[in-house]
Amino acid sequence: KLAMMRMCDRILVVHNGVVAEQGSYEELMDRRGVFAQLANGGEWMSD
Repeated sequence: KLAMMRMCDRILVVHNGVVAEQGSYEELMDRRGVFAQLANGGEWMSD
C-alpha cells in the first residue's frame, strides 16, 4: 500500500525485470519516474 511506502527507508522499483529506480519515497516522487507515475495514477496491484 502507498501509505506503507512512505515509511520505508529505501524502495526498489522493478520494471520489466530490472531495477529501474531506487530511493526514499520523497526521492522517487521528486524524480517523477515509474514510481511517481504509479503513485499518482493509483495503479497499485491489490493484495
